[in-house]
Amino acid sequence: MTRGSEAYNVVSLFSGCGGADLGFQGGFTYVGDTLERLPFCVSWANDVDRFAAIVYRHNLTAKIAELDIAKISFESLHLPPTDILVAGFPCQEFAMLGPRGGLLSKRGQLYKHVRRALCALRPKLFLVENVPGIEYPQSTLTTITRGLAGGSPPRYRVQVFRINVADYGVPQVRRRVLVIGLRSDLRGSDFRPPKPVRGRPLEAGELSLPPWLTAKQALDDLWCGAGPQTSLVADQAKVTSATIVLDKPKRRDKQLEPDQPSPTIRAEHHGHVELHYRLQDDGSLRHLTVRECARLQGFPDSFTFPVSFTQAYRQIGNAMPPVLVHHWAKSVLAWLRALETGQTVAEESSRASHRDPQITSKIMAAVKNRGSKAELALGKAMWRAGLRYRKHPSGIHGKPDYAFPGKKVAVFCDGDFWHGLGWQERRFNTWDEQFQRVRNAEFWRQKIRRNMQRDEEVDEQLRSSGWTVVRLRESEILKGPDRCAAIVREAVARPDVPSSICRSPVRLTREDEVATQIP
Repeated sequence: MTRGSEAYNVVSLFSGCGGADLGFQGGFTYVGDTLERLPFCVSWANDVDRFAAIVYRHNLTAKIAELDIAKISFESLHLPPTDILVAGFPCQEFAMLGPRGGLLSKRGQLYKHVRRALCALRPKLFLVENVPGIEYPQSTLTTITRGLAGGSPPRYRVQVFRINVADYGVPQVRRRVLVIGLRSDLRGSDFRPPKPVRGRPLEAGELSLPPWLTAKQALDDLWCGAGPQTSLVADQAKVTSATIVLDKPKRRDKQLEPDQPSPTIRAEHHGHVELHYRLQDDGSLRHLTVRECARLQGFPDSFTFPVSFTQAYRQIGNAMPPVLVHHWAKSVLAWLRALETGQTVAEESSRASHRDPQITSKIMAAVKNRGSKAELALGKAMWRAGLRYRKHPSGIHGKPDYAFPGKKVAVFCDGDFWHGLGWQERRFNTWDEQFQRVRNAEFWRQKIRRNMQRDEEVDEQLRSSGWTVVRLRESEILKGPDRCAAIVREAVARPDVPSSICRSPVRLTREDEVATQIP
């Protein structure tokens, strides 16, 4: 251990029942796997929910306060030097199925108290978790990350990661946004996220990873056909008595698929707890028990919930999965140790960097990137302009986004980065400079060059077949969809000039970019 017998100090805010804190601590067994004890010590935790605090104290040795975070003076806590701050501020105002109050709501402003804690405690690194809805609109995430990064010391370098917990050994499809902040005055390398330990079933074999853990693998040993009340496993007898709803499409209870991960375990379920994939001995369905939900959320069986089943369901759904956090805590540990030794963290390369190039090409070719904002905006604008088109037509070379077969006009909506466009507007001096800030730079240079070459080949093939090609940049469509629709209308109105390439007048042509800037 780098510090001898000492542990790194963690301060935990919005701690809930302690899922994140257990993940940093480690030293537990989950579905047959033993997760090692890590050298982290929670020096202080807080949550305003008294039921969360009851569960926390029952399972963890760290002291947890039950205080309104707005009333906490972090400077007066007199804590030992803080290495890590972890926080999962409330997600309800950002969740797609929530009230969507966002930053205008009181709960949506709670992230500012995380910044207060950063200013007072000056941790080396912070980790914040929330739902994907925090990115909609994008300005919400930008406001939060800028607020956490700070305009005055201590400043933090912020990295944003979008994850699925199923990739880290949790038997649940649960997408989350993790924000990592590194104190700017520390001369360490960027944080390297942990590599996934499991993969989507269709990709797992190609990635040399075991497939996602399924609901059956996580739960089957708990099953008792006579009913959960006969089980001796802690919290297995706790189950909601809510009526099972199957006849209301928008509010029906969902039954687990045994060979797939569970859907997201929710906190505010309003009685709609998922149904077990098995039938009881009398042929009836039943809701998942508290223990089964805890299993699906990555809690060990040794972590128990001495509260009502209603509160237990809520605490589980609000928690960060301990198994997920444990994998990220190990990467945090690697970063801290590298910081102390003055070395750079060995890059935890993405899955793509370890794949065979042919496998990567096969996976990316299977991605169907349709229905982008730009594409939808152009389609609506063309419809308003009286243009009637075919969307994603089959049998046309190059797979255009829109086509007018009778006029032989093909329309492509090109993403700026993916098609080598618009680097000047993004304030790069050369085409090559945009790759200096990305991981696996040479891979992306070659890929984008190939995309551009393929565009030229498609254009030439369509022209030789008598088609007019309209290529519009994503950024220019979003800025002026009606103006772009007018360009398409002009091309459709002149079928007598089939060999022309119609482009937006404000666009630097790809030929010019290739000729003048690409090395």
